[in-house]
Amino acid sequence: MMTDLTDIFRKTIAVDYYGRLRDSEITTLQKRVVRWHKDRFPEAEAHHVALKAMAELGEVADSFLHDEGVNSATGEAGDGVLGEAADVVIVLMTLVGRWMGDDLLTAVEKKLSILETPGAHKASRRES
Repeated sequence: MMTDLTDIFRKTIAVDYYGRLRDSEITTLQKRVVRWHKDRFPEAEAHHVALKAMAELGEVADSFLHDEGVNSATGEAGDGVLGEAADVVIVLMTLVGRWMGDDLLTAVEKKLSILETPGAHKASRRES
């Protein structure tokens, strides 16, 4: 059933009433990210990108601390919390799309369905 819903969402209009990207555009965006990454970093390996995700998440924390007036590790705001969070998403889209051949949105949708179901999260942990 998850696949059926995902397919329906992907066939909808690309932008909603507020101008935000819809699900069909997320897949297109992920493909664009992967294409850019392959062109820019053809020799990259999955573990390099996983480590880059950790570094980018650190930049989110640094930006948050900077915005709160706390000394961050770098002392710089960078692109701000939103910009740094976007970097994290780009890196994760790259990792999932380039090396796993999967759609990050579908994985998030599946995980969220588990989290929204009472007791399912604990059951899925025991099965792992």
